[in-house]
Amino acid sequence: MSVKKTVDELLSRPMSRKAFLGQVGALLLAVVGVSSILKSLGATGDQTTSQRAASSQQSSDQYGGSSYGG
Repeated sequence: MSVKKTVDELLSRPMSRKAFLGQVGALLLAVVGVSSILKSLGATGDQTTSQRAASSQQSSDQYGGSSYGG
């Protein structure tokens, strides 16, 4: 069964407001769950801890990087 056919079936099926809100809530939970799983696995492209430490060390070595600006 193709995705387009499945979506067309879901959109053409009559449903109550309660059923619609349940479907939207389930979809929202699925999206939030998948994004949080990807974030916890580190697949979002964030810098690693060592990369962040290196970049913060580099910025403090530059002119004006210390607390007194010297």
